[in-house]
Amino acid sequence: MDLKEKKISGNNLCEPLRSNRFSIEFFNKSKKININSWTVRNFNLSSVKFDDRKIRGKRFLNFKVELFNVVGNMIKPENLFDVTKIKLDFLDPTGITTDYYLMNVEVDGFNLSGDYSNDELLTYKTSFFVDYLETMEDETIKNN
Repeated sequence: MDLKEKKISGNNLCEPLRSNRFSIEFFNKSKKININSWTVRNFNLSSVKFDDRKIRGKRFLNFKVELFNVVGNMIKPENLFDVTKIKLDFLDPTGITTDYYLMNVEVDGFNLSGDYSNDELLTYKTSFFVDYLETMEDETIKNN
């Protein structure tokens, strides 16, 4: 059966998510941080396993994101260190959020480097440990 034809509930059609249809917002404890979602170049959410004696064998999530700097809207390192929540929206072809991940995070580190030998975009490569992840479905279940 073609995924585009599969019905999930009511009249909602099921469509595979596309890797280039997302929007990311960054928050600190009290408000949205001024990092524009269009500066996100790419992201990666993956599991990591620690070999530390105290937490041996436990798996955690790691969220990596690349943000590019633009003239007039430079990303400040302290903004990255203030991030405590990240909302990753998955979008349909019209830009409507179809699902999301809301993550409590802690900054693992970031890297900004320049190189005169090439003309690539100046990007922050940032890594976060994910402490908690919630989806739109989790929110729906909680509210019912």
